[in-house]
Amino acid sequence: MAYLTSSDVKDYGGIPATDSADDAEITAIIGRAQRYIEEYTGRIFSDTDALATRYFTASESVRGSVLWLDKDFISLGTDGVTAGTDAIASTDYVLVPRNDAPHYALKLTANTPADWGDPTSDGDYEDAITVHGYWCYSSDPPLDIKQACLRLVKWYYKQGRVTDETADRPIVLESGATVLPSQIPGDITEILDRYRLRPVAS
Repeated sequence: MAYLTSSDVKDYGGIPATDSADDAEITAIIGRAQRYIEEYTGRIFSDTDALATRYFTASESVRGSVLWLDKDFISLGTDGVTAGTDAIASTDYVLVPRNDAPHYALKLTANTPADWGDPTSDGDYEDAITVHGYWCYSSDPPLDIKQACLRLVKWYYKQGRVTDETADRPIVLESGATVLPSQIPGDITEILDRYRLRPVAS
C-alpha cells in the first residue's frame, strides 16, 4: 500500500486538484519516496503485502522460553506458530511487548507444556519453527512518517523529478553507519531517525 495518494500530495503541495496531468509522475515519486523511507529506516509501515511465514532455528533464535524475531511483527496470520510438526496454540505464548506493537519476540507461558525445540525428533533442526503473520512496523504509516513522505515527495517534485533511483539512497558502511545524500532536507531525516533500526552490538 502506498503511504500517500496523489490527492494527498496535491493538497499538501499546492498543485490544483483538478490538474491530473502529473498524476502518473506523482504516483511514481510517491513510490520512490516510500522506498527511500523503508531503506533508510529498515522498516515497513503498512501491512499490505506484509503477510508471510518466517522460519527460525531454536539454537539460533531461542533463549530459554523466548523466541526472538528478526523483523517487526504486528499480528499473527491464520497459520499461526509451529515448532517442528506441532502447532503452538495461541494460549501457550504471549507477544513481547504485551501491550504495544511492533512485537519482537514470543514468550512461552509459565505453565505450557509446549517447547520451541522440535518435539517429534531428537532435537533442533534448521527452520523447525515457523511464524505466520504480518511482518511490519504498523498497519498504516504513523502520521509523522506520512509527513516525512509528503515532504520528500514535494522535495523530489521541486528538484525536477530526478529519475535516477539510486542517487538518493542511503549508503550503509561496514561499521553500520549510514551516509546520507547531503541534499535531503534535515527535517525529513530527523523524523526518520526516530524509527531507524540500529545495529545490535555484538
